[in-house]
Formats: sequence, C-alpha cells, structure tokens
Amino acid sequence: MRALTVDKKYRHHAFISYAWADDQSFDTAGGPDQHGSNRGWVSTFCDRYGKHLGREIGRIPEGERIWLDYEQLRGNDLVTPRISDGLKESALLIPILSNAWFASPWCRQEFTTFTEHYPNWQDRLFPVWMNPVEPDDLDEEGQQIWDQLRELLGYQFWYRDQANEICTRWFPDPDPADRDYSKLQQNMARDMFKRLKQLAEGKSSPEPTTPSRNQPSTPCNPPVPPFKGHHLVVINGGSSDSSLVRDVACTLAGCEGLGHMVPLMAQYRDSEYKPSELLRDLRKNLELATAILMVVDKGPPHQINEQVREYLQAAAKRPERTLPLEVCHLGGQPLGFHVPGMRVHRVTDGNVVDCACNFARGLQA
Repeated sequence: MRALTVDKKYRHHAFISYAWADDQSFDTAGGPDQHGSNRGWVSTFCDRYGKHLGREIGRIPEGERIWLDYEQLRGNDLVTPRISDGLKESALLIPILSNAWFASPWCRQEFTTFTEHYPNWQDRLFPVWMNPVEPDDLDEEGQQIWDQLRELLGYQFWYRDQANEICTRWFPDPDPADRDYSKLQQNMARDMFKRLKQLAEGKSSPEPTTPSRNQPSTPCNPPVPPFKGHHLVVINGGSSDSSLVRDVACTLAGCEGLGHMVPLMAQYRDSEYKPSELLRDLRKNLELATAILMVVDKGPPHQINEQVREYLQAAAKRPERTLPLEVCHLGGQPLGFHVPGMRVHRVTDGNVVDCACNFARGLQA
C-alpha cells in the first residue's frame, strides 16, 4: 500500500517559511484570505501543493498537514513560542526563497530555529525559489544562509522569458496555461513523499538505488581522467533526458581525440543521491571540462537552470581559457536561458546523433 505511515512525533509534514511581502494579493479587494479565492502567491502555492502531497501520500487530508502562518510577525516581534513549536514539530521545512525572504529577520530566525533543532537539516529542506537571489546583494548573515541553501537543488518557480527577463510562475495571478507550475509541484510532492517515508522508517537521508555507484549506469561508461584526447566534454541534461544523454555519450565515445563525462545528475532518473552530492559531482566535472554539451528536452527545468548557473560560475573562475557551451535542443518550447556565445543545435526528429556529430566536428576543426 502506498499510503504513508506517519511518524507520530511530527504534528506537521512541513513548515512553510515565507516573507509577508510575497503573499500580498494584487486584487483591489484586499490582502490574502485563508478561506476565499483572493490569495497571494504563497497561499495559492500552499493550497495547491497540499493537494499534490495528499495525492502522493494516498490520503488527501494528509496534504493539509502543512504549517502556514497567516498571522505574519510585525514590528520588533521575535519568533513566538507558537511558531517555534510549529517548526520543531514539523518534519520538513519549505522556505519560499526570494529577495524579501532573505531580507526578513523573522524568516532568518525560522531558518535558524529549524536548523539548530535538526542536526541533519540538509535532508529536511525543500527550498522553493520564487525568484533568483544574488548573494552580492545580501548582508553577511544573508550570504551565509544563501551559501547553505545554495548546496541544495531546490525547486525553481521562475524562468526567463523570450526577452531574457526574469518571471515568477503564476505571479501576480494564477496562469492555468503554464503547465510547468503544476509539474514542478507534482515533482516536489513526489520527492517529499519519499523523504517523509524515509524519515518514518528511521532513515536520515536517501540511500543510493540500483544501479550502485560502483556500477556503470549506461553501456557507454564515461572514461575517468586523465585521458589522451584534446578535449574533455561534459555531457549534461535533466534526469528526464538521461536516455538522450546516453545516446550522445555513445556517439562521442567513437570520436577520436575526445573524452567525455556524464555527471550523476544526468544519469539517474528519480535519483536517491543527496542534492549536495549531485552538486559536488557536477562541479568536479566542470572543473575538468574543456567543453560542455547540454541535452535539453523534458528537463526538468529546475535541473537545467541549476546546471546553467553552475556552468556560468565555472566559466567565470577560468577567464584565461574559454569553456564553450553548446546545446542540443529538442521540443517546441523555447529555452529558458541564454548564455553569450552559446551555440544551439535544433533537433526536430528526436535524433540527437547528428547533433553530437556536428558538435564533435566543431571541436576537431
């Protein structure tokens, strides 16, 4: 039976930490209403996400066991005993991350209270990025928290439009035409269900599933550096595109003078690796790479954007030599990112072999 046997020591599955400014309604009738339809972004998110989580658990009412405080702190108030108890009685923390969240002393207190209560707090956080946050714009305390959260993949609810402008999904109003919003919530609910189940079974963090870390996950197991080629290519993509990444890896394996690596993030679907492990592996690959080839189709988008951010950081650390980025782009949806100098290969028939061959010829030229 799929339904979750809940650990009785947790009153709440999760505590949502958010800034009051991010839950303001743009309706002229007033602010967010717990019972009506006039809600802000956070309240709308919580209502819909609770239904996704209840469905994953197998009992819809279980999805309502999420703490969302509608009476936000004001003035010089500290985190009250009621909110402190709510944090300590919640199995997981969902911070709704934004510029306003990092600027809020109460959100910082909630984060500190939770992380001090749980020594293994990294396994209990499900960050939701409402918009990107630049660490240089934060004070010292904010930067420290940003560094801690940066190690976690989280769930990205923002994107760049065709004009390369940052937009938050379903903001300021719900947009049923944006199906990626619900997909992200469904993926997050599925991941949270797994984590709650692990906690109920007494496991503090996910364990690797088969294939094991010591076994090749594809018939084209990437070579381990050092290698004898002129280029070392990192082939990357979302976990949902792992089969396409594998096809590209197999194609490049037959190209003379090219070595390649596939990060763990692109090898495993529904990976049981910790997010921090996936990030460390990706960064290690990028440090060694001389070129990047990304395969973009189904994503998921939050993984693709995470990889692009890591690529930009890796490229900025080595200004003495370029780190070219090329993309095999499948599907009819526009890319959610743009990098100066990036080359895009459009794939219309689903066959990425030609894309890989064109990429290899360009490197060898």
